[in-house]
Amino acid sequence: MSGNSQVTGAASFEAPDDLDAINHLYRERRWSDGLPIVPPTAERVGRMLRHTRRAPDEHPNLVVTQPERMLYVRTENEEAEPWLRPLFDRCMVENAIDKYADCENDECKAKIAKGERKCVFDEGRKVCYWSFGNSRALLPREWMKGPNKVSDSAPLKLLVLLRRNNESPAEQWLSPDEAIKTLKEGRTLIRPGAGPKEKWGTYGFEPWYNPYLLVRDDERQERFFREEMRVAKCVIYNTGAPGESIQRTHERILEAVASCE
Repeated sequence: MSGNSQVTGAASFEAPDDLDAINHLYRERRWSDGLPIVPPTAERVGRMLRHTRRAPDEHPNLVVTQPERMLYVRTENEEAEPWLRPLFDRCMVENAIDKYADCENDECKAKIAKGERKCVFDEGRKVCYWSFGNSRALLPREWMKGPNKVSDSAPLKLLVLLRRNNESPAEQWLSPDEAIKTLKEGRTLIRPGAGPKEKWGTYGFEPWYNPYLLVRDDERQERFFREEMRVAKCVIYNTGAPGESIQRTHERILEAVASCE
């Protein structure tokens, strides 16, 4: 699109300055979601920027929103983090075991047999949150750290990826290219309770770590994440690294957020 302006820093291309033609082009290239747009010529963008306090070459923060009000949490975390128990006791829970005969945690059962620990059912508890590998709780966000720690939107400054294995480092900062490669591959350790039992402990692949993609579109996904990494750093944490805990991973995330201020 042609036009005279002082706007810099954005890619430009030639296209007819025609409402129907430009909307067709944007839909064809998947640059819009189908809603009508006004052709963003350099001249029009320049006029818009004159009414703001932003410089033409400034890259403003992206603002992300969190529509979900509940956290879908693996309840096995309670074994290492006992403070979660009273929270889970108040939640809607699925796949939690309510009798010893249904326990699938062979490691825990072996320790009980050796007298190294007591079974939670022998302690009078009605539910065990780590007897089955994929039991979950639907946890209201504000129950974790209080309502003053919850926000529905925030400027995007940091992308955090999580993985769990015993071979990767606890923390690794990624370049945009490294992050795209990691996301596109979607390599993930199949945990107990997820998928067929014979697959537990092996690796599977879930491109872009998104099981809900109706159609896989790598180009669109890469464009989406590269746009985010234009303004945000990216780090990946391994919650299964030796000596790592939920609390330590939480501390690492807070330290990373502080470094991005």
